[in-house]
Amino acid sequence: MQMGMTKLQRKVYEFIRLYIKEKQVSPAMREIRDGVGQRSVSHTHSVVQALVARGHISQTHGVPRSITIIPYEVAAETQAKAELTEVKNIIGDFVAAQDKWQSFFKHNPQHPDNQEVYAPRVQRHFEKLKSVGV
Repeated sequence: MQMGMTKLQRKVYEFIRLYIKEKQVSPAMREIRDGVGQRSVSHTHSVVQALVARGHISQTHGVPRSITIIPYEVAAETQAKAELTEVKNIIGDFVAAQDKWQSFFKHNPQHPDNQEVYAPRVQRHFEKLKSVGV
């Protein structure tokens, strides 16, 4: 099974792959809809766009029958890069929040949370994040 696909995405992916193999041209959205038993072209389009976003297929916007299958290794690398970027963004948000907390506690030394367990625990957490190279 391809990495990172729902059952419907897998069904659409397989339909596209077999259609291209058999007819040497990619299917139209209506053909995909009919081939996987969907009712709506717009829903089928959203499934295809999810496959594009995850790197399993590519499609040229505005060009009919332009879907191509991306090899598994390339798709896995694309997805790994996207996930790494997402993790870096989350860690960056945590670091920014930590900087705000540090600033707040520095300017409000009498705040109750500054004296309790919470502030040192948050500090240790963010020091670990920084140590992994963020």
